[in-house]
Amino acid sequence: MADKKKVFGIDLGTTYSAVAHVDEYGVAQVIENEDGQPTTPSVVYFEDDSSFVVGQEAKNGQKLYPDDTVSLIKRNMGDRITLNFHGNDYTPESISALILRQLVEVAQEMEDEDTNAVVITVPAYFGTVQKQATKDAGEIAGLDVRGIIAEPVAAALSAGFEPGEHQTIFVYDLGGGTMDCTVMELNENGVEVLATDGDRRLGGADWDAELLNMVAAKFMLETGLTEDPTFDDEFYQDLLSNVEQAKISLSRKKKVKIRCSYRNEASAMIEVTREEFEERTRDKVEQTLRIVDRTLEKAREKRPNLEIEKYLLVGGSSKMPMIPAALEERYGWELTPTEYDLAVAKGAAIYGQGEMDFAVDNEEGTDSTDAAPEQSSKHFVLGGSAGGAATTQTITNVLPKSVGVLFFDPERQEEYVGHILHAGESLPAEGTTQARTVQDGTTSLRFRIFEQLGEVESRDLEANEEISPEGGALLDNLPHLPAHSEVNLIMSVDADGIVTLQGHEPKSNQFFRLEAQVSALDKEEVAAAKQQVVLMMRGD
Repeated sequence: MADKKKVFGIDLGTTYSAVAHVDEYGVAQVIENEDGQPTTPSVVYFEDDSSFVVGQEAKNGQKLYPDDTVSLIKRNMGDRITLNFHGNDYTPESISALILRQLVEVAQEMEDEDTNAVVITVPAYFGTVQKQATKDAGEIAGLDVRGIIAEPVAAALSAGFEPGEHQTIFVYDLGGGTMDCTVMELNENGVEVLATDGDRRLGGADWDAELLNMVAAKFMLETGLTEDPTFDDEFYQDLLSNVEQAKISLSRKKKVKIRCSYRNEASAMIEVTREEFEERTRDKVEQTLRIVDRTLEKAREKRPNLEIEKYLLVGGSSKMPMIPAALEERYGWELTPTEYDLAVAKGAAIYGQGEMDFAVDNEEGTDSTDAAPEQSSKHFVLGGSAGGAATTQTITNVLPKSVGVLFFDPERQEEYVGHILHAGESLPAEGTTQARTVQDGTTSLRFRIFEQLGEVESRDLEANEEISPEGGALLDNLPHLPAHSEVNLIMSVDADGIVTLQGHEPKSNQFFRLEAQVSALDKEEVAAAKQQVVLMMRGD
């Protein structure tokens, strides 16, 4: 029989995370944490060199120990950086692993389950390196990562998609630290993502920052302070906590008052109206609308007669009234709210349990899980359909970011990235092009793979990041090729987002194959980080 092991769905969020499972009745449920809350702050406080605290206690401790606390680490997933606490270096993956470990340990305790099988969600526009970094974080945490699924797809699954249903959905997902939009088609075979776009450095935390700056400026004006109080760590952390609550209140009320106290020098109650807040953050709303426009444009390139039946609002920051108001005013949409903070974790659990329940009957009538799904899609099972029958579905995704090769422009005398496959292409994808030698007598050529770094594709080197292994691929001992000699290139991306570049130089009949680096960490670094996390103790 197929493996019936429980699978946890995890929404590893920038500001808050959640974990869910499918209960005995086939219903996805979020598992509350030790504080009785459905979401846990994605904050880690390092008490010393061997113990840590995750969640609300860590967030509270950030006020007193800002230098020993880290938040918003998801914005750095896949970045080659380290943070040092109490003499130990931590990567974004290892810090995320501590959050994942906490979520799973609490879920195991609450549900009396010993499973460590998980599905983790990522923003739809995460590139290859960020996705692998998330998977690495799960491995470092000692988890059995059964899948990585895009957050909008997870949200659609939790919103009640039924097998056989035909509709096109637009998902607007504004979380605490990231924002993305996705257009997907639902049909009898499953989910096909048509287009996606987003910004991993735009989210509710940026609205918090604007509100904090506005309140601080009002406080200085009202009290006559001449020095900026936000340079004081205690004042800043107190105010940051207060404005987060004030932002939530402004979703229900037209004005709020925030108490500010700076050392023993000044204190005041600062009033902020919803109208002021919305005016202050109008540019950020416009940023999200530009992402909406780009996503729609990409989807219409694939489906010129695109008709969208449902518009889903996802993510805790989508609760701000300014968000649905802007979407309704600009596009005239009738919006469908979801469970905002919880939808993604529930969808991950649905997907994860479906993966575990996947089985194919072989010719002898026994169950087998050896049948491999087609490379173009991910298979899962939706249970709980009419009559209790489970239905095999697929998810077909798109390339989130353009990928290409480093070329040289002899006219401009500069290097640039020539993108061969472009964001929005259905996976798997393949593209061909030709490279040409720049000068006579060429005896060697080096090839390097780059991925789009910014929101919009650009040939500029600084707008892309290298994802090929160090040194790339080298064609050596070439027969002194003349200028403009051709090298044939084939670039492909499989269903998991793995990028491969193959090349052939006809005169020497030489070939090369280069697979993109899919992790910011190598195997030894992952193993070392895993050992580091194993030795860490929760500060209970």
